[in-house]
Amino acid sequence: MNSERIDTLRTLLQADPGDSFARYALGLEYLPVDPQLACATWRELLLLQPDHVPALFQLGQALAGSGDLDAARDFLQQGIAAARAQGDAHALGEMEDFLDQL
Repeated sequence: MNSERIDTLRTLLQADPGDSFARYALGLEYLPVDPQLACATWRELLLLQPDHVPALFQLGQALAGSGDLDAARDFLQQGIAAARAQGDAHALGEMEDFLDQL
């Protein structure tokens, strides 16, 4: 976790709470040291943008890592649907592969 990057991302979010990139990146910064906070950050993002494919994938992976496989599957399935709708074949394939491994 890089506290300088976290401070910068928080500042960006104070200026623009709807900045999906900053919120997604903040979750990535939190993930190594506080997976629950990372998940909460991505859930906040998904309230603002329910079809944010990277957040859905990261959240699914983090939940699987914490043992919450049912929730992980739910978010991965949402991510698969969103990736399909957006024509994001790369993310679609990665999420399908990850889901198959659960």
